[in-house]
Amino acid sequence: MKLMNFWESGNLRLGVKREEGILDVAAALNPLPQLAAEAVPATLRELLDGGEAALGSLRKFAGTLPYHDEGAKAFYRDETLLEFAPCTAIPAKSSASG
Repeated sequence: MKLMNFWESGNLRLGVKREEGILDVAAALNPLPQLAAEAVPATLRELLDGGEAALGSLRKFAGTLPYHDEGAKAFYRDETLLEFAPCTAIPAKSSASG
């Protein structure tokens, strides 16, 4: 599973690369609030904080999302039109003083 961050309307978004395009995870989760209880991460920070369990939830979610369904097409972005963002939105703090 290939993950990436991208910008959309000034917001940082988590994407999953699929053959249909880049799945906008937050957009796909929006109509399914019950999945928040299943800990499907909507951001890279949530994914990193949730560890292996969060990765498993995301993998399951992305793998079961119908992509041939007309409504599901709204969750995919054209990779050639995206403005990609850094992998980590919050850089690590330096412990060096000076």
